[in-house]
Amino acid sequence: MRLIPTLGSLLLISATGAAADGFTSLNAKVRFNTGEVDRNGTVASFDNDVQTSAHGVYELGEWTIFGGLETQRSAFTANGGDPDDKYKNVYFDLGGERSFGAFSFGGQLAHISFENDFLGVNSSVDVVSAYGQYEVNGLVAGAGLLYSNTSDAGVADIDETGVLAFISNDFGNGLTLGAQATVQSDFELLELYANYIFKKGDVSFSLINTDTGPSTVQFFSIDGRYQIYKQFNLIGGILNSDDPTGDSTTELSTGVEYVFGDGAAARLEYVEYGAFNGFSGNGISFGLTYEIGKKRKSGYQPIGKTFADKNSAVFFTF
Repeated sequence: MRLIPTLGSLLLISATGAAADGFTSLNAKVRFNTGEVDRNGTVASFDNDVQTSAHGVYELGEWTIFGGLETQRSAFTANGGDPDDKYKNVYFDLGGERSFGAFSFGGQLAHISFENDFLGVNSSVDVVSAYGQYEVNGLVAGAGLLYSNTSDAGVADIDETGVLAFISNDFGNGLTLGAQATVQSDFELLELYANYIFKKGDVSFSLINTDTGPSTVQFFSIDGRYQIYKQFNLIGGILNSDDPTGDSTTELSTGVEYVFGDGAAARLEYVEYGAFNGFSGNGISFGLTYEIGKKRKSGYQPIGKTFADKNSAVFFTF
């Protein structure tokens, strides 16, 4: 499975125009995870697992500046491995758009790196993209070009060009539906997504299908929150990946969120893991979040967040 080029080449984010200058969206999160896992009777653990993220959108006249940072670092003691074995990834993007009425033109630089001591993986992907889009009455449609460079330790660099296209519609009642596709020389990617915001909560859904020729992998995620009492929200989600060989991973989480200030909340979650080769486990996750403004739900979406927001990294260490 050519996972790294597939993910890295598509980590793009887009923004649509706004009338007022200043930050229209700003959110940050930190998540601490610990747990026990079992693989065919071998008990193991992961700790020092920390995920952080920050994303923002800034409007300045006809310009929209946007960017994000995602990091995850984990230490594992498993399957006879060294306690110092680590998994680490970093994702960063920075872009801008210039609007001309209903039309906008923009571009983005993105970088993602993967390190896994246990598997000896040390790879990175750099992406440059340019696109144009048209927006009218909540409908956003656009297309563009991208260039990616994938670097693996001990392996020659891979340079690829491709095309991207996207369409989404904000129905004005809290529901947004969208689709996006990217095609490069030897793989295709299609994502369908939906976001629904209602009085007491919100729900997000994403289905991503990748085709690299020898391998087709599907990623599915759904998560949401629902207000159960004053400042308390019930939260939960499912993340699953699957391919025709039968390899699959699943993460199921449920918990409670406490909102203690404007945009600030604390989360406590219980997580169940399941994967191929008899892998299973459970853990506890504690997190803090801060958010102002409404997250962008239309235009091209940051595919990287589908993976970075969850703990699926633990599945690829065995």
